Amino acid sequence: MLDTIRGSSLKPVAKLRAPTWGRCRVHALGSILALALCALTGLTACGGGAPTPTSPTRASASSKKPEPAPLYLGAPADYVPAAGLRWLVLARPKELLADPKLRKALARLIPQQSLDDYMTGTGVDPVRVPAAAVAGFDYGTLYLARVGDEDALIEERFAKRLLSSKPRKHPHPDLWRTTGMVGTTPQTLVRLDRHLVAVSVGDPTPARVVEAFARRKLKKSPPALQGAALSTLPKEATDAPLVFLAPGPFSGEWMSGAHGLLAHALAVAITLRPLKGPNAGVGRFTLYLAGDWKAVGPDSTARLVDAWDELSTSSTGALFGLDRLTAKPVVSGGDALLKLEIDADLQRLVAGLHAAVAADVGELMRLDPEPGKPAARPGSPGDALPE
Repeated sequence: MLDTIRGSSLKPVAKLRAPTWGRCRVHALGSILALALCALTGLTACGGGAPTPTSPTRASASSKKPEPAPLYLGAPADYVPAAGLRWLVLARPKELLADPKLRKALARLIPQQSLDDYMTGTGVDPVRVPAAAVAGFDYGTLYLARVGDEDALIEERFAKRLLSSKPRKHPHPDLWRTTGMVGTTPQTLVRLDRHLVAVSVGDPTPARVVEAFARRKLKKSPPALQGAALSTLPKEATDAPLVFLAPGPFSGEWMSGAHGLLAHALAVAITLRPLKGPNAGVGRFTLYLAGDWKAVGPDSTARLVDAWDELSTSSTGALFGLDRLTAKPVVSGGDALLKLEIDADLQRLVAGLHAAVAADVGELMRLDPEPGKPAARPGSPGDALPE
């Protein structure tokens, strides 16, 4: 059932195009880890290594303009627009990588040497990133990370990688925007001073929306977690250290997904919480399906169990070790939410993920993007974007 989390409205999950890492093809259960790795290993084709830019020169008292309103400084998800969103991954890399068992499991997928080389080239240390996000749209991908004082270093490395660029914009004392081409791919970086860096790959609209949210310019356009779809999920579905989210409604081949449950779902979330103590090395995965399940009927939970049984006995389930769980999954349901919880061995799951993407791991760590297709025409937010 979980490997139905792909298809026409979530094609980037099955075929990622990251700014630096190329493509990654995985099934949905593994895709939350694969997508998160993009957040864990740098988020953008940028890094650090330059001194922090000096503050803007202060104007004389006679010519000083009124101070602009302070920027909004929030979590990465607060800058992701709900409009046009196809999928969203939220991660807390610092917390995740502090777990020795999880870090050891991930080392099989990305060896420490590869991670060290990447960190040398980009200057981004995922162990120090408290919060990150990756958002997929039809017309581009948006990467965000809380980076604190390293923000200026990342911007300088980004600028050095551009083959061509437009003049750097500085519309607010604490905000900078840089746009150019990395290889054949357009990229736009927005930096909030000593707080956050965002890069959109493809169309610049997502980065411009980040800027607009930061400058408090958007009144009609809600951020992703406050949108009509994802706001139907409970708070626990968005506060785990690793979260994959997909807003509904779902259509096309999705209509038959999860034994027809996705046809009625408003939103989907999959979370990972590494367990501790005697259960160290085990990850608790929880699937959330928000929808009007009272209208579907009393067999909603039974259909979810059937969908799980189908997945766990499939070749995909065997690859990720889902056919060898130490405990049965826990399924619960209500009028507005269905949940399925499983505890899976992280070492075994990552081994399956490695088998699925081994040929692409090198591309995941590359600093040069592959040629991309022309960006799709974006949907516009409800508010005009500031210049």
